[in-house]
Amino acid sequence: MPAPICYGYSSITGEFTGLVAADRSPREPNVWLIPAFTVSVPPPVVTTGLVAVWTGTSWTLAPKPSGVPDESEPPTDLALYAAYRRQQFEVKGSTWNEWLVHTDRESQGKITAEVLAIQIGAREDGDGWKFADGIFRMLTNAEMSSLAIAVRNHVRDAFGREAYALAAIVAGTATTHADVDAFFEVVVD
Repeated sequence: MPAPICYGYSSITGEFTGLVAADRSPREPNVWLIPAFTVSVPPPVVTTGLVAVWTGTSWTLAPKPSGVPDESEPPTDLALYAAYRRQQFEVKGSTWNEWLVHTDRESQGKITAEVLAIQIGAREDGDGWKFADGIFRMLTNAEMSSLAIAVRNHVRDAFGREAYALAAIVAGTATTHADVDAFFEVVVD
């Protein structure tokens, strides 16, 4: 029996954080331990400007909390602008094995679900994956894991760039939008 899928949420804000697999009980066969701050009820589909929030009894949709940049217009505050640029960089896509891969939040979730499916034995080795060029390619589980790591590294790089930009803002060496932009234009090998 595969591990039940749980839906995680922030212990502070209640916001949906992603899929989590239950852990097998070390003491009782066929018993699964449900991690803290997870539920078995899937969150609703989220639309632009909203987040799914667990209320303690059900999911609800709520406006993005303040401090999360609105994708439509760049903020004037430099720290918020750095977050805005990080988000743009994060979701612009990346390459893996010379193929363009979507890295938007929805795709990150789907890639995470594939890795979870591998871990619980639900993904067949050689299943297809649709790349950003619209072409399905058959990937082994090892290749899918490699793709997931590449996307994770891309996202990690985006947050690292934001951290450097914020440090420069605090230090007074980044004082304009152009200064912040420079952190997201540097090519890293």
